[in-house]
Amino acid sequence: MTVSRKDERTRAMTRGTGIIMLGLCAVVCIQQYIWLKLDHSPPWGDAMHPIFRGLYLLDLIKSGKIGGLIKACYVLDLKWIYPPTVAIAYCAYYLLFGINEMALMVNALYLCLGVWGVLGIGKELFGERTGVLAAVVFASLPGVLFAEKLGFREFHAMCILAVVGHCLLKTRYFSDRYYSFLTGFIFAFAMMTRIESIIYLLPPSLFLAYKGLRKGRSPTMISNIMIMVMTTIVIMMPWLVLNHKVLIHYYFYKRIDPTDIYRIWVSLENMMYYSKHLYKILLGPVFLFVFLASVVVSCMVYFTEKERSKSLIMICLFLCFFVPWVFFHAVSIKDFSHIFPLFIIIALLIVGVNQCIGQKSIRGLYVAFILFFCMRSIAFPITRAYELNELELPPYFKPALLFLPWDKYADASRQGKPEATFQGVVTRAAWDDVLKTMINSINDDHAQETRMMPNDALPSVLLLQNYFPLRHIQLNYYNALSGASLKIANILEGEGEPDVEIQQQKYDYIVIERPYLFISDHPESRYINEFNAYILKNENVFNDHYEKISEIDLPRGTQAFIYSLRR
Repeated sequence: MTVSRKDERTRAMTRGTGIIMLGLCAVVCIQQYIWLKLDHSPPWGDAMHPIFRGLYLLDLIKSGKIGGLIKACYVLDLKWIYPPTVAIAYCAYYLLFGINEMALMVNALYLCLGVWGVLGIGKELFGERTGVLAAVVFASLPGVLFAEKLGFREFHAMCILAVVGHCLLKTRYFSDRYYSFLTGFIFAFAMMTRIESIIYLLPPSLFLAYKGLRKGRSPTMISNIMIMVMTTIVIMMPWLVLNHKVLIHYYFYKRIDPTDIYRIWVSLENMMYYSKHLYKILLGPVFLFVFLASVVVSCMVYFTEKERSKSLIMICLFLCFFVPWVFFHAVSIKDFSHIFPLFIIIALLIVGVNQCIGQKSIRGLYVAFILFFCMRSIAFPITRAYELNELELPPYFKPALLFLPWDKYADASRQGKPEATFQGVVTRAAWDDVLKTMINSINDDHAQETRMMPNDALPSVLLLQNYFPLRHIQLNYYNALSGASLKIANILEGEGEPDVEIQQQKYDYIVIERPYLFISDHPESRYINEFNAYILKNENVFNDHYEKISEIDLPRGTQAFIYSLRR
């Protein structure tokens, strides 16, 4: 059997694509590994919930509580409203490598998954070479690298949605039953990671359904759409049925309660929020300019050229970007993590415009320009980590310093912003050492106490501050890494009176920041403000029950005082 030259070229291209993609995945993992090794900073806010849950699942496995493990995966509460799709990955990491600060390497594996998904989408829309370039651009966008380091659930949903998008295109306008089933199957996990994922799947699904109707495939298309939808529902059914009361309370009462600080409503305030974040952190001026230029060029080609097939794909991609963009602008609760899945479309638009350019030389220059900034972007977090640690940069990374991108992106790798009461910019690495010192100081004191008075109960700790990064959730993170030796009270759930709790000696240790600079009217801060105000006013009463055991200088020019219950 003879093989044509065309088949040989196709096979060679496929092999080349595989090698390039494996290399890209290796670069993604190495870059994340180096960044985590050099920048020992805790994850942010909500990104810690899957980590805590992964540690909880690990504890259930080690203690042999299989029934509790199954229940933890399906029966949820308001604290853990989503199934542990991400937490299971963290749990697997801890089982293989032990409890350490490198658990965010899990995000590199998710990004590799997303990279292959973007390759598939680009290949279906524009061809194999453009698909490879789209994967490279996607893995190089500053916002993607930033999200990988943070570890928000929206990042994991974005990576899963990239695979969903590829499978959706493989349905061939919902004519393929297998890929319709596979799309619904994978999309269920995207929904169970972040329920807002449906906002991103609706526009492309409607485009494909409309195109399928135009091609006269309505009977097959309708049955395959039903297969996709029913597959998603069946997989999500245990979560929906077992937790319907919690879900109803969370989405239909809590989120519409006028007194709840996290309620959702339509709001046209702060309409430049996402645009500012795209410019300052998530894309930077270069990638943002290229993205906007690609949209403009695509529109010009569509309205001026006779051949509109490629530019029409670009217009459809932009509409898939525009619908979620408008939706999240109209929602009252705005957070830059909500638009992470848009990076998939942004990468496709940046590379897809090359198909609309007629001259081959210009296309080559454009690709070279894009690849240059991709390499610069990938190298930047590593150079930034070296700079934060005041280490000598290896010679092969020094050229990247000549083209440092985006001061705001540099600030994003730090924690803390210049304030009137601060001296300079505070780095997250500095807080890393401080929070570890707090945990170790309390553990050392408690060890001395238990030697004199044996007690198996975990000491309770109250942190009278919740201004990032000195927060309950951050302190609990380091407590978990050190073996969960402390029981850290959630100050946001405090409902008692400060005088009663102090006189009843409710807490073994209390951590106070002085001076207390961040008095806020925010409802979450009410309990903290009241507790601090009571201690300042009744210092003698407080000192009758608690004694100071340690003073720790904080990076923002204040001090943390650790008080122990008098025995």
